Amino acid sequence: MKYSYWSTLILPILLTTAPLVHPAPLDSSSDVPTWNYQNVWLKDSRSAMAVASTSRYAIFAGGEDNVGEPTTLVDVYDHQTNTWSASNVSQARRSMVGATLANRYVLFAGGMVSGTSAYSDVVDIYDTQTGQWLNPPARLSLPRANIQALSLGDRVVFVSGSADASAATGNSPMVASTTVDMVDAKLQWTSSVMKAGSSSSAIPYFSFGPATGSMLSSPDSAADPASQSSVKGVLVGGNYFENPNEVRPVQKVDQRTRLITTTSLKSNEGLTDKSSDSLFINGPNLSTAVLEAVGLLAGRYFFYAGGRTAPSSPGSSPSGSTFSANVEVLDVGLAKSTKSSAHWLAKDQGGKLQLSEARSQIATASLASNKFVLFGGGLINDQSGLVTKTIDVYNTHTQKWVTSESNYMGFHIPRTGASVATVGDCMVIFAGGRIMGNRNVTGAVDMFDIC
Repeated sequence: MKYSYWSTLILPILLTTAPLVHPAPLDSSSDVPTWNYQNVWLKDSRSAMAVASTSRYAIFAGGEDNVGEPTTLVDVYDHQTNTWSASNVSQARRSMVGATLANRYVLFAGGMVSGTSAYSDVVDIYDTQTGQWLNPPARLSLPRANIQALSLGDRVVFVSGSADASAATGNSPMVASTTVDMVDAKLQWTSSVMKAGSSSSAIPYFSFGPATGSMLSSPDSAADPASQSSVKGVLVGGNYFENPNEVRPVQKVDQRTRLITTTSLKSNEGLTDKSSDSLFINGPNLSTAVLEAVGLLAGRYFFYAGGRTAPSSPGSSPSGSTFSANVEVLDVGLAKSTKSSAHWLAKDQGGKLQLSEARSQIATASLASNKFVLFGGGLINDQSGLVTKTIDVYNTHTQKWVTSESNYMGFHIPRTGASVATVGDCMVIFAGGRIMGNRNVTGAVDMFDIC
């Protein structure tokens, strides 16, 4: 089935949109941004949405409703006209991943097609130039969900995720996937089942749910001229499964850092069962690994934030574990080729920061050419199910938190696991998520513009 981008009229949510004030252009010398705010509502409340954005559009796709059923719904924000419209992906699913390719194509890959398991290999691709979904959709080489996507300019690399260990058992236990799929700007696909690297002979190299970040160019050319127009991708931490044949696998925490660079990316254009060490450079280990941490690459610095401790006993639920307020910073500015000089900054250098609240399932983004890094919402208490509306803002130039609440706003509805997109260099959009004990989903959208 083929969908037109403008097949649905502007949503009724426009009626609830607060007016957006357009002040003077952003003063890049200001250490404290001025936030201009509006809130709207998605067409339908949902969580676990995939998100991708271009310089003009922010697109929120799929997800699950209040009873955990997946949906085909897509909400599209046009920054140029400040309007919302709706569309659909080809298959209802949750836990997809979104990615942007060459600032033109928007891809939504994999996911789960039911409230339990049943993995998908569908990749819905939307062409923002033609306003059409590609028909038929593309396919991953292996059905899986919770994939990580690295958008690296003229290609996207899909790694990690959960796959079905043994469909024949009927229990569909999860395993961490070692499959890698890559697509270039001509929509040509290559794939590989990565072999374990030299440092990871006993476990899958790609863990489930690592924190990731990617970028095309480094703005810090004065400090590192060789990094201009460079490609960088980072995967940090995550967890893997020791017993894939158990319905509830044993979780262990991965402490490694993996980096991808221009050199390693180009040498793996064919991706034919190569060692993972040839595609990803091994970086330094985390000082403390946690589950559910989030990652963001902003300029030459990768932020690894929040999360929770791993289960204390094999097979146990992480519920009730300790939440983290730590934000650790990895300097990847000098990671250029087969040998990485990336390093975690020492605490006395500002490497380990503290969020205002210990929490997991945070939504994170950067604005103003990576000057401001935002950490929004999250789960802060398992027993009470308490979620937060807090948005912590860090200024990478001054290396200080923006602390005055008069200069920014939190969510108008506290929630966890919001999907987040940035449009251009000025606007960040937090959409959907879960509220009230991490159970009920919401359609709330908070939009902040600093231009």
